[in-house]
Amino acid sequence: MDQEEYYLRNCLSQGEQLVYHYLKEEAARNGGFIKQSMKQIGNEVFERYRDQIKYQLPPTRADKPFSEATVHRAIRKLSLEGIVGIVPSTDKAECNTIRFYGHPQADELIGELVNLVDQLNQQMQRFQSVMNRKNREIERMKRDCEYLHQEVNELLEGYEELTETQIH
Repeated sequence: MDQEEYYLRNCLSQGEQLVYHYLKEEAARNGGFIKQSMKQIGNEVFERYRDQIKYQLPPTRADKPFSEATVHRAIRKLSLEGIVGIVPSTDKAECNTIRFYGHPQADELIGELVNLVDQLNQQMQRFQSVMNRKNREIERMKRDCEYLHQEVNELLEGYEELTETQIH
């Protein structure tokens, strides 16, 4: 039994497992992203896996769609495990986007983390270079400003001397 099967059997309820399978299948079809409301996901899970759903409800309620609360619980658990990520919508009228990453494998995670650290180091070096360049520009501008102040002061002194000699 691999880690994915172990997690599914021991950490998710039967309904939550169906949500996991639905998200996995939809992500495979849609480039890793699912943009549906919890209610839509519940309805789709109900339609797709109706024959696998075991109800603990009276027969009169067995034809109702899949529980939205189960979808919420499943997505929360999957998010905490890093299996899915939630990308909040910028528009309140739109659904959040669910990014399906899959069950993390230790070797893959370590490799991804090393790559991310390398990228972060490169970006930090670029940022440091920009900051150093900006600091040099600020220092140059300070020197230019001091020089211009000196020039203005000399001109003012010359002007004052000139006006004093013209008055006398």
